[in-house]
Amino acid sequence: EGRKGGRTGPRLAGRKSEREGVRLGAAEALGEMGESTACGALISSLRDPSAQVRAAAARALGKIGDPRSSIHLIEVLGDDSSAVRVNAVEALGQVGDSGAAEVLQALIDKGDSDIRQEAYRALEKLKRRTGKE
Repeated sequence: EGRKGGRTGPRLAGRKSEREGVRLGAAEALGEMGESTACGALISSLRDPSAQVRAAAARALGKIGDPRSSIHLIEVLGDDSSAVRVNAVEALGQVGDSGAAEVLQALIDKGDSDIRQEAYRALEKLKRRTGKE
């Protein structure tokens, strides 16, 4: 594939593969590309059967930083996988959507220790990005 426009296609196709490693690689690659056009594919990957793929999708959405992904990241805060929850919390801090501040504060107040710690860091990052204290 050339550099002009076809780069996203194969990676989007990869996320539909039956092989977990291919889907994982696709989520990671989309995050590295950092293009907001990948958000739809990554949001879909938040519902992947593999916790590793879901966690990678959350991490990738944080790297992209599109505020439209916030609601979907909030939805996966109830995921069975701790890695997915932690990556979603971290991503909420990176996305910079001030609407996530209330959710992050609630996690600080009543989340498990891993989530509480990550929520605190994410909220601090969010405050710096939005200029709110």
